[in-house]
Amino acid sequence: MFVFLLKIVPAPRLRQQIVEMLRSVEGPTSAMQGNLGCEIYEGIEDEQRILYIERWKSEADARPHIQSSIFERILAAMDLAAEPPEIKFIEGARTWGMELVKEMRTTTRS
Repeated sequence: MFVFLLKIVPAPRLRQQIVEMLRSVEGPTSAMQGNLGCEIYEGIEDEQRILYIERWKSEADARPHIQSSIFERILAAMDLAAEPPEIKFIEGARTWGMELVKEMRTTTRS
């Protein structure tokens, strides 16, 4: 399984906008081939924190999504964060960060 994990701390005035941007991605992403789930969580203890998770069968299944215009909404939401967002891609014991997004978005689809 390939997991995309994004933690965002929004500026209070932009919180709702970020949540709406992520919700606009949730449905289309969930419908993509190879997607095993897409969820958005809002923190209880730190109610400002937003956690966005995508689960994919494999990195190959996630690649078209990361290269898509839908993923640009996630990148735009990240730009609205009050502090640098935490981004992780996890597959087994391997972990990547934003460098994987940059590599996938600059590589031509196979």
